[in-house]
Amino acid sequence: MTPEFNRDCFALIANRMRSVTVFTYWIGIAVVIAAALGVLIMLAILVNPLTSTLAGVIVIALGVTMTGARRGPRLPPELLFYAALALVPLFIALALIVAVT
Repeated sequence: MTPEFNRDCFALIANRMRSVTVFTYWIGIAVVIAAALGVLIMLAILVNPLTSTLAGVIVIALGVTMTGARRGPRLPPELLFYAALALVPLFIALALIVAVT
């Protein structure tokens, strides 16, 4: 695989993502909701309901802010998608830290 081939593949993927922005937008929202529910369940089991509720509110507020539910310029849906994916390992690490301590 040459660098030109890799660049062409990335360009093709980027063009496809631009053409289905609504689809990636809803995928991003689904990932944020799944992460919020996951952290709520993990922390409700491991710690207490108050901590899990606070974590869920933070995640949902982040998702609402990133999707542009407020008035003003909206962030691209791809940013929401990748940010939500980046949050998943954070919640897994948080749950492991809570479980160990």
